[in-house]
Amino acid sequence: MVYKQRMRVMVHSIQRKGRSLLGLMLASGTLMVSCAAAPSNDSRMAESAAPASEDMVAPSSPEAIAPGADNQAGAPSLAAVTTVPRSQPQLIKQAELIIQVESIDDSLAAVTAIARQYQGDLLSLNATRPRDEHQPRSAYLELRVPQAQLDGAIAALSELGDIQQQSLSAQDVSAQLVDYDARLRNLRKSEELVLGIMERSGEMNEVLAVARELDTIRASIEQIDAQLSALRNQVSYSTLRLTLQTEGAIASGDPSAGTQISRTWQQAKVAVGDLTVNLIQVIIWLLVFSPYWLSGVGIIFAGKYFLSKSLRDHRTAPVVPPTQE
Repeated sequence: MVYKQRMRVMVHSIQRKGRSLLGLMLASGTLMVSCAAAPSNDSRMAESAAPASEDMVAPSSPEAIAPGADNQAGAPSLAAVTTVPRSQPQLIKQAELIIQVESIDDSLAAVTAIARQYQGDLLSLNATRPRDEHQPRSAYLELRVPQAQLDGAIAALSELGDIQQQSLSAQDVSAQLVDYDARLRNLRKSEELVLGIMERSGEMNEVLAVARELDTIRASIEQIDAQLSALRNQVSYSTLRLTLQTEGAIASGDPSAGTQISRTWQQAKVAVGDLTVNLIQVIIWLLVFSPYWLSGVGIIFAGKYFLSKSLRDHRTAPVVPPTQE
């Protein structure tokens, strides 16, 4: 009996301890849930209390005058986060310069050095040298420089003399490049598909038809690839057209008699030289076309000769009187 009573006491004590332990676990779980929900509740309470505190502020305070200042201050950071980076536009740039210089020869040497300095190439050169030294000289050049070096090249060329005219144009070809890339990818996929079809066994007519289709696709690929390469080359390298010219020798005031005589003598020599060259050219043309005009002259003289001979024969012929019956 005593043993049974002790066992009952032990069971009751264990049950009490289990209940207290269960209650402690439930209490700790409730506390954890309440702690997790506490920040949201506190933030809601703070948000609900904020308008009331703003209403209690005097109208003269900056917070009451501009209640949305904090939101506006935080707006740029949100915009910075949501801004999508834009791709750099693909531009074809062309520039044109007209510069008045003192010496064409020195300027041409300087332009060549500048083109080499900025990793450019001289595409064309056309320089004129008039016979009259008093007339202005000019030179036309076309350069190709990397687009990143275009501004530096223009600045260096501008130091050669006085700029008379300057222009810069740019054409955006980003859409064309994207279109060419997409078409090229699609054509290459079509090429792979057609090659896979050719590997299968089939009739001769079908194989020939697939081969013709493959040739057409490859021709289109080569054409678009060439256009794409040319367009990218135009984007990478800019064209710069340069005109160099000198100022004409204009004397200040009325020219002296010696100056006028010298200029007249120079002009007369130039005129005589031009006339001589023109006469020589006419003689050369006549010699080249001599078979034709000699034949024409011979035909004219022959026709005139036969016509005059027939007229003489008609005049000298005896007149036969009519016979009377």
